[in-house]
Amino acid sequence: MKFSYNWIKDYLVGKVPSAQEMAELLMFHSFEIEEVVKKGNDHLIDIKVLPNRVCDCSGHLGIAREVAAITKLKIKDEVLKVSEDQKIKTKNLVEVQVGNAKDCLRYNAKVILGVRVGRSPQWLQERLMVCGLKPINNIVDATNYVMLVTGQPLHAFDFDKIRTVAQKKRIVVRRAKKGETITTLDDKAYELNESILVIADDKEPIAVAGIKGGLATGIDDNTKNIIIEAANFYGPLVRKGSQILKLKTDASGRFENWIDPNLVDDAQRRAVNLVQKLAGGKVTAGSTDVYPKKALPKKIILNPDKVRNVLGWPITNQEIKSILHRLGFKCGSTAQSMRIEVPTRRLDVVLVEDLIEEIGRIAGYEAIKPQMPCCYLTVPQKNEDFILEREAKNTFQELGFCETYNYSFLGAEEKEIFGFPVKELLELENPTSQFTQYLRPSLIPNLLKTAKQNLRFFDSLKISEVGKVYQWSSTGAILERKVLSGLFIRDNNNDVFSRAKGVIEELFRKVSVDLVTWQALPDSEGHSIWHLGKSTFIKLGKEKEMVGVLGFVHPVILEKMGIKANVIGFEINLGELKNSVSFARTYEPIAQYPAVERDLSLWVPKIIGVGEVLRLVERETAVLSGKNEKINIALLSVDERVAQEQGKNNIVLRVSYQAKDRSLSSEDVNPKQNKLIEVIEKQEGWEVRK
Repeated sequence: MKFSYNWIKDYLVGKVPSAQEMAELLMFHSFEIEEVVKKGNDHLIDIKVLPNRVCDCSGHLGIAREVAAITKLKIKDEVLKVSEDQKIKTKNLVEVQVGNAKDCLRYNAKVILGVRVGRSPQWLQERLMVCGLKPINNIVDATNYVMLVTGQPLHAFDFDKIRTVAQKKRIVVRRAKKGETITTLDDKAYELNESILVIADDKEPIAVAGIKGGLATGIDDNTKNIIIEAANFYGPLVRKGSQILKLKTDASGRFENWIDPNLVDDAQRRAVNLVQKLAGGKVTAGSTDVYPKKALPKKIILNPDKVRNVLGWPITNQEIKSILHRLGFKCGSTAQSMRIEVPTRRLDVVLVEDLIEEIGRIAGYEAIKPQMPCCYLTVPQKNEDFILEREAKNTFQELGFCETYNYSFLGAEEKEIFGFPVKELLELENPTSQFTQYLRPSLIPNLLKTAKQNLRFFDSLKISEVGKVYQWSSTGAILERKVLSGLFIRDNNNDVFSRAKGVIEELFRKVSVDLVTWQALPDSEGHSIWHLGKSTFIKLGKEKEMVGVLGFVHPVILEKMGIKANVIGFEINLGELKNSVSFARTYEPIAQYPAVERDLSLWVPKIIGVGEVLRLVERETAVLSGKNEKINIALLSVDERVAQEQGKNNIVLRVSYQAKDRSLSSEDVNPKQNKLIEVIEKQEGWEVRK
């Protein structure tokens, strides 16, 4: 916005800073300054008034108040006398009707009879031109001048050009009707609609409210009687109308950012006073004022200690009061707080923090000395769910898995393919399509759909996903669980189960989970997601709590989905897994002495699971371990090819013996290895291949 330096200076009492100094003060305390340009005997200061300060600083008087608050100068008292003819009442001449009080918060009309329209004096024309406005005539120039003083837009109508109804001029504030048109003062025609607010007489629009007046009631050389309008319109409605018509004016720029309805009184008084000086005429007594809901000052309780704590500056109570008084706030004090009354023109001040900001900027942020914060820094509480999820994602990424993100829905087709019980599925009340009818009870269906798409281009695939699954519980509550799922597909099916199992074991190792039990799913009729007999439960801890499933996806499901490869899948409940996770970390030196490794090739009956073999071997090695010794067991392979002929599986284990204080010799290892073989061969049907 463009402001005249001389004009601002007229409102200040005392030694006023130069134009450049004033611009710098405003820059550091209030607004950005675009430029300062000399204009004859004046200076133009282009100030970037932000939308939240248009309410009080879109006029020269508002900028003068800012300068006065910063420099501790006083604002010049102005005595504005208006001589009214008490024999002629405004209410007897003008009737105002407001269709919707939300659209027009206030409308004030004042009548002046017998004016003389002519050129404005030179001083007035110069001030308007410095601010970028073109002088027109003394009536219009007076309303523009007052807008530039107060920030309140005004408009003057030719009284005699408005239709008379019941011996009164009727002004109606309403929404435009579809198809209505108006020709504005710049002689341009606009088509209106119901989204545009207009000022109308008894039949047609005579102005676009808050934007521009109409040509039909404009002031010209023959005008003798005028109505001065000072109103307050709903900001968003003015902005919408301005955008629809592509018509931006000084008035619309102020209204669309909200201004104080109480500005109307001062602006109307100044306008009438100036018109009377420039054009003469009789001012009618009173005004027609429609003001259904008066804007009242806000009251905020301010604690001075909070001001000091927020600013980090030992500002005194007296300094706080002085700054607020200079800004126009009223202060009442109690022992521990201040009761602040906010002037209605400061629409931007609502909270205690707004008051503190006002105090800080006027005092000057440069006066606040930097200092270390006097508070204790505490370590934030760990989010174990997030840590576990991140560790799981990182582990699978390191192992070559591609992370996927799928929608949380299933369609009726998937429900039939996977055989999910309807009583457990959560059905959406208003699904967007047939493919999003249910919330997913498992991540596997959507992972299989992803795998099917990618198997067109790859022979091997490893994908994983972390997400939530949903189902009804037996008690009728909604169960929401976060699970980790994945699929493992290889073109070479040798040891694919062991490799998938090794992936999960690596995750457990990363999150310090021990006592893992693998228990085969029992054979039963029918089918689920998992191939019963080729799948296993994953159980943890001494209580053997089930946390998930690892196994082959049922061939019937794969056939229905058109997937020809063998697919290993897993699903782990992260909520249950967290109960067995140890987030504490212990560190020990890397062993200085090498390990001695022995391989065991076992024949075990087909009905014996790999987990049972590992549990027996681990239990026995725990007994055989001596002081400062460690025995580790690793599964190398499981061969089921001879199971059809001999009814046995070939399981190969690697046993590693290692000591912390010495290198182990064959004499140290052989007795333990022989004892281990002896225990294994005592099991019925078990045999160690030699």
